Amino acid sequence: MKNTAIISGASQGIGLALAQKLLAEGYTVIGTSRNGKIDAINNPNFHAVALDLSSEESIQKASAEIFQKCDTVDMLINNAGIGPDLNSLAPERATFDKTFAFNVMGTVFFTEALLSKIKKEGKIINVSSKMSSMGVCNTSGSTAYLILRES
Repeated sequence: MKNTAIISGASQGIGLALAQKLLAEGYTVIGTSRNGKIDAINNPNFHAVALDLSSEESIQKASAEIFQKCDTVDMLINNAGIGPDLNSLAPERATFDKTFAFNVMGTVFFTEALLSKIKKEGKIINVSSKMSSMGVCNTSGSTAYLILRES
């Protein structure tokens, strides 16, 4: 029986590389992107699913589609993320809210929606960037993750 992995944000970068690696290792991979298209992968064991982590409706729809494609999940890789405020000096409410809605709340609720399919011995892997490091985030250029420090 093949192992199944779900990778959010599989259309480029780390997510795409992980999808290709797991396919080469014999996994069935379900990769998500906002538009549900991942043209860089042409493999019968790969399935693309549309997912916008900032939308509860999209999370529910993607979860239902994933449930139709697999009985159990061996690995969930939460890789999708956005940074609309990169290189901004001050946070704007809209980009701050958008970043947290997508990167934090969306990831949590997507994971929760899939928990019943993840095997007891399955893995949930959360991919992050340098912006998650409290020691680095004040120089990362992302105001949503900026911490204030004394002068």
